[in-house]
Amino acid sequence: MWKYIKEKYDIPDKEKTWAFESIGTAWRKYKKQLKKNHFKAYENAELRMENRPLDVSESHFKDLLKYWNSDPYKAEMERIQSTQESVDGSYSVDAFASVMGPERTGHVRVYGRGITKTVLKRKMRDLRFSIDATDERMKQKIGENGREDGTTNAEKVQCTKGCYGTRNYNERGRTTSTSQPRFAI
Repeated sequence: MWKYIKEKYDIPDKEKTWAFESIGTAWRKYKKQLKKNHFKAYENAELRMENRPLDVSESHFKDLLKYWNSDPYKAEMERIQSTQESVDGSYSVDAFASVMGPERTGHVRVYGRGITKTVLKRKMRDLRFSIDATDERMKQKIGENGREDGTTNAEKVQCTKGCYGTRNYNERGRTTSTSQPRFAI
């Protein structure tokens, strides 16, 4: 399969794991949509066959319907559902573990592929340093000029048409200019 992927796409060898994980994710999503739209949406096998997806052959779809209606498949689905609900009707943590599998060392759940505890800690540390540095720069600018954007409340500016004006700032930090002619006529 990797040979086929390399022929079709320009993916470096070091990204082989990422490529296979992406393919696996897309395949699981496709199977979920297939079951939702073509099995659960219809009451019986006849309606399901009439509305089968165009990208699945009739013989394959019959096999798939047979599998979804099989006793072992139904028993497995019941087992998963029974671990999800506790006696009082609330969902337990076992439901998460039954779907996600046992917790693995070195992985952090729900953050996506490639995130480890070390990477997460490093990102949090870098974010903290960045926020601290930004706060310090903002305090310096406010102390020097009295405003967060580094300007005073009123500055003299030269207009492009030969007039002088004063640039004032309203409470939202937007400028409001008033201009006066350079020479009185």
